[in-house]
Amino acid sequence: MGVLTAVSAGTAVLGGIFGGFGAQANARTQNRINNEKYKNQKAISNAQYEIEKSRAAQQWAWDMARTEQLRQVEAQTAVDVAERGALVIDSAIENYEINEGALRDQYVVQERLRAEATGMEFDYGQQKLNDDIARQTAAYMRSIQQRGLQAAITTSQAERTAEELQQSLLLDQQKDYLTYNVQKAAALLKDSGAKAKYSARQGGGVTSKRLAMESGQKLGRLAVELEYKSRDRANRLAMLNKSMTGEVANQLGAYALQAEDDANAMQYSIDRFGANSILQRNQLENLTIPTFALGERQYGRELRSLEVQTNSTITQAQQPYRQKEYMDPVKPIAGLRPSTLPPIPIAGPSTMSILGSSLMAGVQGAMSAYDPATKTFT
Repeated sequence: MGVLTAVSAGTAVLGGIFGGFGAQANARTQNRINNEKYKNQKAISNAQYEIEKSRAAQQWAWDMARTEQLRQVEAQTAVDVAERGALVIDSAIENYEINEGALRDQYVVQERLRAEATGMEFDYGQQKLNDDIARQTAAYMRSIQQRGLQAAITTSQAERTAEELQQSLLLDQQKDYLTYNVQKAAALLKDSGAKAKYSARQGGGVTSKRLAMESGQKLGRLAVELEYKSRDRANRLAMLNKSMTGEVANQLGAYALQAEDDANAMQYSIDRFGANSILQRNQLENLTIPTFALGERQYGRELRSLEVQTNSTITQAQQPYRQKEYMDPVKPIAGLRPSTLPPIPIAGPSTMSILGSSLMAGVQGAMSAYDPATKTFT
């Protein structure tokens, strides 16, 4: 029993020693692994720090270069804007000269030509009215004179015809009266001579009576013929009077009416001439001439508008280009270097503590086999 107790105590001592040295070796191994891990983490942190530092420096250099590029672009833009402004000013001035000339041609030269054309048209219109009324008046006067001449000719012809007819009728009547009286005297003389002759020769016979009767019959026939001629003269005179009071009067009346129509037409033409002349003058003075003032005012308005537009364009083109301000990028500040806490070493059991612990374990093992009641080891 005592031997078993001693063996058990020795085994506990040896187990404690082996276990303590094993724990001690494990502690050293873990500490070496932690140290290697610490060194690696520290190296990686330092490398990352240097990389971030280099990247920040590169980004700052890039930002500086880009900022300088933007400044150069703004400077070039200012130059381009100034050049474009100069071109715009030249174009605005050229445009002003072109449009000012166009406005002058439209509202000054063209209006002056229109005024001259209007004056020429007015003068031509007035002259045409004068010529037309003069020609129409002359035509009406010639027509009236022709009607008067025709009336005078007709009247003269009628008077001459009447006079000729009356003279002819008078001469025929006188001739007939003379012939009748001559025949009557001849018959009387013949009758008285025959009576005397036959009375002296034979003494108042039948023959003398027959001769006297023949002379009377011949004179009666002559009287009848003269009566027929007298009636014919009366008829011819009646026809002349009818013609004078009918056809000639109607023809003279027609001439008078035609002359009156020509006079009325001439007066109408004269009145229309006056009205047309006044109308043309009123249109010129009240409608046409005021348009020249309208054109002049419109020229002033459009010229002023062109000046305002040109001045506005030049003013805008002369505005300086306001360059954008670019701040230099802030130079990066180096950050804190990475700090890595070293691992806390694991404290393994020391040799003395191992031996002490093992010895104590052996003693405890031996003591656990001691029976105080019997005071013996079991």
